[in-house]
Amino acid sequence: MPHRIGYIHGTSAALNVEIGFVPDAVILFNPTVGSTEKFSIHIVKKVIVFTSMTAATTSGIKKGAWIKGITSGAKAQINELILDTATTGWMICDVEQITGTFQSENCQVYASEPNSTAAADDDITVVVDVEYGVNIESEVTVTTINDGILGYAGSSTTDPVEAKGFTIGSTISVDTELLGYMAFQNDPGQSQPALVNGVDQETVW
Repeated sequence: MPHRIGYIHGTSAALNVEIGFVPDAVILFNPTVGSTEKFSIHIVKKVIVFTSMTAATTSGIKKGAWIKGITSGAKAQINELILDTATTGWMICDVEQITGTFQSENCQVYASEPNSTAAADDDITVVVDVEYGVNIESEVTVTTINDGILGYAGSSTTDPVEAKGFTIGSTISVDTELLGYMAFQNDPGQSQPALVNGVDQETVW
């Protein structure tokens, strides 16, 4: 899995951090004492909420399918589908899988990438596509196991066998709500410094 870990110099301006790939998620922290922006977590994948669908659409809405906005003309391929009910839920899409910007609108569902013809069939109703992030502006203390994340060694006694991963505490496993997660494991030799706005970090700002 491509990943980069390092430090950059804040400037009070937007910074393009060049790491060689578009990440799925970024965690940014500020260790400066007294800083008001301590910790930011951002999942770069786009989330499209759908609030209804026609009965005929149920079999066609799945990973790999496409949607196209009837009003906006935006289109997206579904990378992951998460259902809340039989007709509502979330579609997760990579940034590269979306063209245009969805409105709160009706969309048509396609088995393959749609052409330039305007979408017509009212298959599914969506809400504006978003990226989810959280900024924590004060120090956070995990007080109980239920509030946190634990490593999970897996289980060979279950059927099917459960692989290694992590356990989400019951308090933060909120019923009916979408939970974003990021899980990383370091590989050796991945400590190269990043370029920021085309400049290496050894150059004085």
